[in-house]
Amino acid sequence: MPLKLTDTRYLIPEQAGWPKFFVTDSRSNRKGQGRWLFVFQRDRADGPWKAAYLSVVDPDAMPEFARDAEGHVKAVPVGGASGLTVAPDQLQPALHPLSPGGRGRRLRHRPAHPACSASSG
Repeated sequence: MPLKLTDTRYLIPEQAGWPKFFVTDSRSNRKGQGRWLFVFQRDRADGPWKAAYLSVVDPDAMPEFARDAEGHVKAVPVGGASGLTVAPDQLQPALHPLSPGGRGRRLRHRPAHPACSASSG
């Protein structure tokens, strides 16, 4: 059976420069109820849009997407104060709790792409 995506919404951040990207959130005809999040990217104005990433998310775990006044999704805040970034030398200790018997600080689950910003309420 061919893949069929329905109930698609487009999550487009305001952007300057290159590369450009956007995210789609769709329902599929595959087994399960997960939402399919595709990240599409292109590197230049005359370049093709290419699917760069896919994640299937349980509908109950789907974040709310914060939007600005024009309807663009807001980027995830960066910097140490946001609590969403980890320095490269701290990545292994931060992920350690995910392994069996792991000890270390647990990372809060957040979408990895800037277009996927959890709403503050």
